[in-house]
Amino acid sequence: MFKLKSFLQYIKTNIGWPIFILTIIITSKTLGLRLFNPDFFYYCILISISVAMLIKGAQFDMVCGVFLMYIPINILITDPPSLFIPWLRFGLFAIIFITASPLIKSDYGKRLRLRVFRGIIICCIIISVISFFCYFLGINMMRSQWDGSALLDFQSQNSGTFGGITTQSMILGPISGIATIVCTYLALNRNKKFWIFAVMCAGSLLFSASRSSLVATIAGEITLVYFSSRYFGKTAKRIMQVILILAFTYPLWNGALSGLEAKNKGDLSAGINLDSRTEKWEIRIEEWKESPIFGIGFCSVSSRDLVAVGGRIEPGSSWLAILSMTGSIGFILFIIIFLRAAKNSLSPRRPSGAVVGAILIMLCLHMIAEGHIFSGGSFLCLLVWLSIGCATDYVPEKILNFKKRYESHVFYKLPQPPSGAGSR
Repeated sequence: MFKLKSFLQYIKTNIGWPIFILTIIITSKTLGLRLFNPDFFYYCILISISVAMLIKGAQFDMVCGVFLMYIPINILITDPPSLFIPWLRFGLFAIIFITASPLIKSDYGKRLRLRVFRGIIICCIIISVISFFCYFLGINMMRSQWDGSALLDFQSQNSGTFGGITTQSMILGPISGIATIVCTYLALNRNKKFWIFAVMCAGSLLFSASRSSLVATIAGEITLVYFSSRYFGKTAKRIMQVILILAFTYPLWNGALSGLEAKNKGDLSAGINLDSRTEKWEIRIEEWKESPIFGIGFCSVSSRDLVAVGGRIEPGSSWLAILSMTGSIGFILFIIIFLRAAKNSLSPRRPSGAVVGAILIMLCLHMIAEGHIFSGGSFLCLLVWLSIGCATDYVPEKILNFKKRYESHVFYKLPQPPSGAGSR
């Protein structure tokens, strides 16, 4: 089922060991067990990657360039309170943006961005699969936000208290969602035995009890299946495969819904409970109404919302945060960036583009209930911009270096074809 030699060869050929080691360090930021300070290395790595991209003959994307330049102008115009440290936060965000977004459009930048994306995807699968086993072994590295104590009753009181080997259930949720989508892609396009990994990753997703991640992952799965082929018959066959697998395995994963139901305060069939986010959303909309053109300021909120130590905030929605913080100007620029990425990856209707587009759709739907879009220190912020960057870069013939018959294997390539058979 899983050949270690092929896996290692894939990393060597399509990611590179130095890049893969760097992505391991980057994703270690999400882990509960920390043998070193991940934040320091996280920023050092991202700064190094961004500098390398800029040095290697950088070519700039106009829309992304305007978006990045608009933010300091926004800070000067809105003058947000120093409590929010807007200039420092802009600096951290700029590092993420240069590294992961489509801003740098040179061939070197695109290749490096894709390699980092592949490495992080593999790490997401590993984290998700390990966390699946941790649930049954009683291992939980998530800690109480109040006193830092271990949450050992997650199996009986699972309403968002299981983070597996990550620091938070809200981190495990989207990581497992991405892993589920990629493993589904591999099962549909390479080997049906990858369904086993897909089930494990889906299990970790359910155990995390993240409602936004679950809804976003379902949308991502639908996107993956629908846009994988131009032919309805093939699409219908794939949909039936997924439905049958879910139906036959229902007795196995039905119990995993208990955490979601507890967190939802009722039966899931009655709909998703949005009480915990409604107030945040209303505040963001009111802030935008107060200043519809420029917003109230980058990485800032009004006095109606809570502010933690160090000016830390939780906007409650990335989409509304863009609107309230950067106004209609920033929101329109982001919409252009997002729609271009979605169209570029999904319009060819090929498996390789569909999986990248599905991850993009999953993360951007997840952003409705999570406000990490401008959080330079957030791993999820990096994931969102990296998915936008790789979706914008997507060109089947160049991104894969294979002829048509190989093009569905983005994350797991077959051995190199004979000399002259590839397309470069």
